Amino acid sequence: MVAEVARKQHRFRGNGTARGVGMTRLQLKKFKFIFERILSDPDLEAECTGLEVFRLSGSRWYDEADKALVDDDERLAPLHEAHQTGEWTAPNSEGPVYFPTELEAVVAAVFTPPAGKPQLTRFQTRLNARLISARWEFEATHDQLTGLSDAVSFVRIARDAMRIGRSTEQSTTQSLMVIAVDVDHFKQINDSYGHAYGDVTLQCVADKLELIVSTLAEKRGLSYAVSRPGGEEFSVMFLGRLETKDEMLHIANSIRFEFDRTPTPSNDELTREYVLRQLAGVDAPLPEERKVTISLGVSSSPSVAWSTTDLDATIEALRVAADTALACAKAAGRNTVCHYDDILKRHGRVLEHHKDTGIVAIDLGSNVGTVPGMSFAVFHPDFVGGQPFTQTDGRTRRTLGVRPRIEMGRIRVVDVQPLVSFCRVETWPEPSREFPLGATLEALDLPDDEPGA
Repeated sequence: MVAEVARKQHRFRGNGTARGVGMTRLQLKKFKFIFERILSDPDLEAECTGLEVFRLSGSRWYDEADKALVDDDERLAPLHEAHQTGEWTAPNSEGPVYFPTELEAVVAAVFTPPAGKPQLTRFQTRLNARLISARWEFEATHDQLTGLSDAVSFVRIARDAMRIGRSTEQSTTQSLMVIAVDVDHFKQINDSYGHAYGDVTLQCVADKLELIVSTLAEKRGLSYAVSRPGGEEFSVMFLGRLETKDEMLHIANSIRFEFDRTPTPSNDELTREYVLRQLAGVDAPLPEERKVTISLGVSSSPSVAWSTTDLDATIEALRVAADTALACAKAAGRNTVCHYDDILKRHGRVLEHHKDTGIVAIDLGSNVGTVPGMSFAVFHPDFVGGQPFTQTDGRTRRTLGVRPRIEMGRIRVVDVQPLVSFCRVETWPEPSREFPLGATLEALDLPDDEPGA
């Protein structure tokens, strides 16, 4: 009770002053997409002799052309006036006219000779119409909540990258890697703190994921794409020189580790203006309660496997394989990584050991390449290898060693269905003669053509 009373939370106030940056990376991406089309619009260019964009960042104005904050009072005054009144303003007849927009931005246009009110009104109307069409163009291919590419655009980006990849001199050394990402226990976040906070969490996850992925891709010289298919699920694609499965797992674990080590949203993100508006009156959890972890499923294909095949079919097969691997990562306890090619070797589990018949049900079906006749070694959950062996005297706990990997027995598949298989016991477990629920499986005779390889 004392701890609960002492527990402090931060309550957001919508009219507070933003101390952080005004936009996330992905919001800035949308902003630049829209205003690149404004600045290159031929109808707007024909109306004036110069266009410039100023973006509101927190409480400061940022000059997109000069890449610097505006500190000139002569320019700040009309920027504030246009933004606050929602009407165009012209400080003097010879200078630029400042036009407000529906976004956190003002467009400055120079007219030579100076324009009259009818021309300025016409320009404002055309500007608003172009802003709307540019926004629609962006939202048609991007997730509206996070600003990431949508599922259709993700496939298009991956397909284009593969086409370019297989036409290069290094095409035989390239691989396509697809990662399915899921935010662990997201429903609990929504249930505990509300959907508004859940939406902010997804926005921050998306921004963080895109930053981590782009950094990894830049360091390794890889092409990449990040998308949000829906809900708390995200998709990542890498294309380039990815020579081993261990290298791919290292990349996936690097993403997982960055989420595991820092809170999401971060303290800085909670002070951004768009967050303050979204979470007005909402109690924010403490940093230790903002730890968001992710589970990742990985699939991959070398370019030699898709150099002459249908690219869309390859991408779809990899996406399905990554989703299957993600399900195994979540079943293994979440906050972990699973590669599709490792499912049969490391990620199978016993679902049931029927006492009357001795038939064992396992969670490996034809969707991961299980076939009749395959044999599996079975390991008790406490003896899969690597767990610390500890003892306590009531006051202290000491680690004396690690539990070894010890096989309990063996089973052989007799019936395969899409998501489950049924097996007969080859070597019975002693002394219980029963495999426990959740016992780990290791395939002993993998088929030559593993799916997803």
